[in-house]
Amino acid sequence: MFRSYETGRQGYVTIIANYIPLQDPGGGPNFYQLDANALYVINIDTKGQAQPNISFQFRFTNLDKGLKVPTPSGQNIPIPPL
Repeated sequence: MFRSYETGRQGYVTIIANYIPLQDPGGGPNFYQLDANALYVINIDTKGQAQPNISFQFRFTNLDKGLKVPTPSGQNIPIPPL
């Protein structure tokens, strides 16, 4: 969480959540998917009372879009589903 540094947005805060830590970008294209049955939550305590007074909740859906990866030989290789 950090304060925005964009001009005119100094009063805004950016929140970043990493639900799959230590996943190396070079590990793709078969990255772990977010669990479609899980509820991902960010709780924020703005008053220092050890109780969240702001909560963001997220659910995700995993879709297979038939993505392909281009190769140096000019072929497009389909990314296998997990």
